[in-house]
Amino acid sequence: MESSDTVDYIPIGYTYNFIGNTSGVKIIQHISNGGFAQVYKVSYGINNAIGCLKRVIVKNKQALNILRAEVDCMRILKDNSAHIVTYIDSNASRFDSNGQYEVLVLMELCEKGSLIDYMNTRLTNRFSENEV
Repeated sequence: MESSDTVDYIPIGYTYNFIGNTSGVKIIQHISNGGFAQVYKVSYGINNAIGCLKRVIVKNKQALNILRAEVDCMRILKDNSAHIVTYIDSNASRFDSNGQYEVLVLMELCEKGSLIDYMNTRLTNRFSENEV
């Protein structure tokens, strides 16, 4: 999937009025970024629940459709397993006049870090079959 090369970070304190049907999504902290996404710790809703916001800028409609399929998969699986990050809400909108789109995915915050970080702590003491 192609993403935009360089996109500014969302400022701390910035609030999205709505992401899907979820109101008041406020940026608390930039957590990480990778080849395709920026990840933020956010508060949202009336009770200021804590969550994670994944922001992806895609270059065209084809890439948007691929990302929509990923989001649809998260939506379908959200109630099926305690071992899958919980999807909360999402939104896609045109980002600029060059045909790029911004996709925002609001989900459960996993405060103990990423799966790859956890796997890296177990390089010498590999996971057992039961753990996997």
